[in-house]
Amino acid sequence: MDADLQDQPEEIPKLFAKLSAGYDIVYGFRGRRQDNFLRRLASKAYRLLLAKLTNLTINPDIVPLRITTRRVVDYTNQFRERSRTVGGLVGWLGFPYATVEIEHGKRFAGKTKYSLWKLITLAASGVISFSNAPLRLVVCFGFIVSSISFVFGLYYLIRRLVWGIPIAGYTSIIVSIFFVGGVLLLVLGIIGEYIGRINTEVRNRPLYVIKDMID
Repeated sequence: MDADLQDQPEEIPKLFAKLSAGYDIVYGFRGRRQDNFLRRLASKAYRLLLAKLTNLTINPDIVPLRITTRRVVDYTNQFRERSRTVGGLVGWLGFPYATVEIEHGKRFAGKTKYSLWKLITLAASGVISFSNAPLRLVVCFGFIVSSISFVFGLYYLIRRLVWGIPIAGYTSIIVSIFFVGGVLLLVLGIIGEYIGRINTEVRNRPLYVIKDMID
């Protein structure tokens, strides 16, 4: 739970009661937040971005307040990577989970230390930890740019050979620059994909998680 007491300790028994129903993870979600509009928007955008760019199932309304069984904690502690997004790792394990609506209180004291920039940094860290989507976006962007440049270059070449319309020097230079730039992005994206695979192997996450053992 957060230390600002907006997620109130009085709500913990609700989570524990739900955990006793057979779930391994119980998340709290705020039906009504006490934060301002921009704060709510930034927090929801962060969770939506993480859900879209990763394979994690993330409810954009859940909060850090959660309760887990001992085995979830033990498996989470087995991850040896240094840059950790704990909420993402807990969700990645795949244990049964539930949500419980909790009362969101006002901040007890002080001001939030999570600025917009820190939220962006947190989102970037989460995406990089659980997805190679940014690398694939670079590949797609490079392919699109180089394809469009190739089509334009072919068009101006046909104009020159078939209709005898001269190719303007400025146009040919721009098309060439964009084509080469697109190819470079494509190549960098492919290299990045290999680096992403290496990154996945270095994390050394388990291939599977054992829920129960039967003697």
